[in-house]
Amino acid sequence: MNQDKISTTIKKIRKDNKLTQEAFANELNVTYQAVSKWETGKSIPDISTLQLICNKYDIDINDLLDTPVKNKKNSNLIFIFMVIVVVIIAGTIIGIDLYKNHGTFETRELGSTCKDFNIYGTVSYDETKTHITIGKVDYCGKEDNNTYKKIESTLYSIHTDGKEMEMAKGDTINNITLNNYLNELKFNTSSNTCSIIKGIKLKLVIKAYKDDNVSTTYEIPLNLSDTTC
Repeated sequence: MNQDKISTTIKKIRKDNKLTQEAFANELNVTYQAVSKWETGKSIPDISTLQLICNKYDIDINDLLDTPVKNKKNSNLIFIFMVIVVVIIAGTIIGIDLYKNHGTFETRELGSTCKDFNIYGTVSYDETKTHITIGKVDYCGKEDNNTYKKIESTLYSIHTDGKEMEMAKGDTINNITLNNYLNELKFNTSSNTCSIIKGIKLKLVIKAYKDDNVSTTYEIPLNLSDTTC
């Protein structure tokens, strides 16, 4: 997968159709910030958005991915495989960095015990450092097509005494649906101590506001396999 090729092609598609980033974003039901990140190579669209771009502007997905495939079905399978490979490579790079700096490290899968959300992430750690990555969040609860005034998210650690500590905040995005927000949501945070995950729990809190006074809160407990730090 050629990320530079994807960003260049998306920008060309937008300009060829004489669209601003905001107009292009409206066509795809995403934020203009997302379009900006695509065009600068800071991120790439999710699978469904890539397919929408290809269908809407009559582009072969191979021209975006720069990957030889025989048909669209194979193309989709290859793209999913590549996303998985990217996540594995990212986890490996983090692990190598920890190994170089501290000698040994452990990696655990991070998931969700909430039936309405599937979360994919990793926790890499050694005796002196912890690195938490959440790379994908899927909502599988009751269908929600609302466009919210704003959505925000926060990652918390919960200590054995019940005290909650904020670890990282996700982006706050205005005028967006829950699914589109989750497509852009990423967490990547580090701590200079292993105790951040020893004997404590983690949870992800997402707040979706219909207006300033009315909000829906999703509290998603996270789980990881036993650690030995």
